[in-house]
Amino acid sequence: MADVRTAGVDVELGIQDARQRYEMLLRYNQPVPANELQQMRKLKRCWEQVQEEAHYTSFKLISIKSKFTSLALLEISDFADQIRRVTVSIFQRV
Repeated sequence: MADVRTAGVDVELGIQDARQRYEMLLRYNQPVPANELQQMRKLKRCWEQVQEEAHYTSFKLISIKSKFTSLALLEISDFADQIRRVTVSIFQRV
């Protein structure tokens, strides 16, 4: 999702640039291969589909991220307790 979000503005500007170039060619009756024109017209929808898929995937990962965060916090807490115990035992020896 982060990669899609980061690339978003650049991709949208690129799509807009391509669309404007093809529109100019058509406006001045320049030959444009039909397959290129068709692909250009699909670019915006393809990009929207990529964004939708990224959002959906990110949404599906929310529960996994939450579990991971909970487990990580428990492990950090356990590690901190172990450090405290070791520190206390070291200072009790001194």
